[in-house]
This record gives sequence, C-alpha cells and structure tokens, in this order.
Amino acid sequence: MKDFFPILKSLKKQKIAPILLALQVAITFMVLVNTAYMIGERSKKMQRPTGLDEANTFYVITNILREGHQVLAEHNDNLRQIRALDGVVAAAPLPSIPLIGWGRYTDFYLDPKGESVAYGGYFNSDEHALKALNLELIAGEWFTPTDIVSVMSDGTFVESPVVVTQALAEKIYPNNWRDIVDTTLYFSGNPHRVKGVIKTLQSSWQFWSMVELTVLAGVNEALPTSASHIAIRTQPGRLEEVMNNTVDMLLKTPGRKIERIGTMAQVRQKAYKEDLATSKILTAIGVGLAIITGLGIFGQARYNVSRRTQQIGTRRALGANKWDVIRYFMVENAVVTSIGVVIGLLGAIILNNQFVELLSINPVPLSYLMIGTVMIFVLGQLAVIYPATRASRVSPAIATRGA
Repeated sequence: MKDFFPILKSLKKQKIAPILLALQVAITFMVLVNTAYMIGERSKKMQRPTGLDEANTFYVITNILREGHQVLAEHNDNLRQIRALDGVVAAAPLPSIPLIGWGRYTDFYLDPKGESVAYGGYFNSDEHALKALNLELIAGEWFTPTDIVSVMSDGTFVESPVVVTQALAEKIYPNNWRDIVDTTLYFSGNPHRVKGVIKTLQSSWQFWSMVELTVLAGVNEALPTSASHIAIRTQPGRLEEVMNNTVDMLLKTPGRKIERIGTMAQVRQKAYKEDLATSKILTAIGVGLAIITGLGIFGQARYNVSRRTQQIGTRRALGANKWDVIRYFMVENAVVTSIGVVIGLLGAIILNNQFVELLSINPVPLSYLMIGTVMIFVLGQLAVIYPATRASRVSPAIATRGA
C-alpha cells in the first residue's frame, strides 16, 4: 500500500476533521451494536412459545347466575355446552392464561418446614387441559378424571395432583429433572404430588424472569363471587366461527353476560406491545445514526476532493490513473473508519457492561461485534465511493491552472 504513509501524514496535518469523523464512527458503532443486540434479545423474548396452540385458542369469561352450591354445577354446564359445539377440539377451565397479565404465583418447597426451592406461576384446570391447551407431556402421566378436585374456593390452597413445566423441574432437580415425577411439592401450606412434566407453559407475566417456571394443578374451581374462565381450542381455520358460536350459545341464557373474550394472538400482541414499540424506536435510532454517519463520511470526502482538486490534477499529470485516485480516498476513509471502529469496540464493551448490570441481560456476543465491524466498514466505503469517483475524473490539466 504505497499510499498508506502519505495518507497518515495527510491525516496528521488535518487532525480535527479526521478525529471528529472517527469519533462519530465510534459512537455509531457503539450504539448500533448494543441496539442491535437489545433488539435481538427482545425479538427472541417475543417469540418464546407459551406452550399453547395460539393460532387456534381463545378464552372466554362469562358471569355465573346461580348461587351457593349450584355455582360449580353452572360452571360445569358452561363447559359441557362449549365442548359440544361444532369445531371445538377441547375446552377446559382456566382462571388465568399465559401472558394475560393477571394470575397467581407461589413458592415451592420440597419440605414444608424447609426453604423455598423455586418460585413460579400457578394455573389450575381439569383433565381436558392437555388437549385444550395443546400441552406436550414429556414425562410421567396426565390427570385422570378422578384426580380432579372440584372446589368453590381458591384452588391454590387445595391439596391436589400437579404437573410442572420442564423449566421448573430443572430448577428443582438440575441433575436429572425427571426425578421430580412422583415427588411431593409443597405450596400454600399443602402437599401436591407431581404426576408429570410438560414441555412448556408460560405464566401470566411476560416480563417475569420466572415466566417458564409454572405448575398446573388438577383443580376445577368455581368461586361464588367470580365467573367461568374457559380456554377453548378450535379446529384449524375455525377460530372466528367458534368464537361467534360460543357467544351466541352463552347469551341464549337470560342474564348471561360475556365479560371478556379474546384470542391468544391478541393476548400475545398486547403483552408484547411495549417491547415491540421499544424495538421500533431502537431500530429507528440505529438507522438514523447509520444515515447520519454515512452522510458525515460522504460530506468529509467531498470536502477533501474539492480542497485537493489541484493536488489530484498534479497526481494525474504525473501518471496516476483513475483507479489510483479512487483507491487513495478509499484507503484514507478505511483508515479513519478503522480508528473509529477500534474506539467503538472499546466503547461498546463498556456500554454493554453497564446494560448487563442495569438490565440483567447477557453480554454482547462476539458475533455482534464482528458483524458490526463489517457493517460500519462497508457503510464507510459505500459513502466514499461517489466522492472518490468524482475525484478520479479531475483532469490533469487542473495542475497547470493558476500557475
């Protein structure tokens, strides 16, 4: 690279402009890498499976009209009528659903007098939940009808069989999570025998670090002051049809109200609304910075071309061809960009360490730093192509003007 040392001498004479441009590149690199990583982490978070057949599942909450001991009977009648509808694969009671934003949680104990071994979400349902929620049983057994405990109280406090998620099993038995089957978990002061393990069932709060640690109890509850909460899975492509038929069927009863109805797709969209908005803002910031930096490199290169017109003409008169001129400006920009990237690398690592402490995220992987380096370098070269090409068109005759 015969132009390398002349370029360094030229940059040394200019000083301020190359330093400012290198700092701009460094800041852009630092912000781009960290925003790209944060967007990637949020994207992975938003794509986490809940464990349900989300495309074909909805929930409905309807009021209870009867009183006293008849509350549970009415609740079960609602379930039977919904299960009989055409297009319904299965329906199950479910007082709360994944990502909805409200529900129950509890500490888990292996010894009622010992210390908590985990902390996570709580759901309760009946033997139809496996099919209604499309859960994947990976160890042990599922509930039988005789396992289900029917109550007119808070089911969290009822002794009952449970199934747990694999994440919760791994938390409690990290060496072999399958050992949790047939053990007894204690929560809410009562023993609960673990019948099986399901692959995934997220709890009610998407932002919660314990979102994957979930227990599902075999309890069918109907609270006198509450309502029927029912999760319904439909045949593929028939979600809207079954939702309408469910509403029509329930409203045939005088005094019946639909307190809430929605699809799992709507629940997911609402749960991750803020994350999606944040990702869009971060994307806009990253794109804006990249454009500003590209324009900065472009402007600096054009300024250099206009300032060195006679010098370029002299080089052309001495035998330099168009490619020599283009190469000179490309290498000059590469040197400035490289300095900025090196500074940006150090800044990105420092900034990410702060994010790790404040936001409890993982450190930026090396791949992001490498990809960021390539992208910034390519951006710089693309921004300088046009000014460098214009410089190559300077006529050798320019060297003789003003002489």
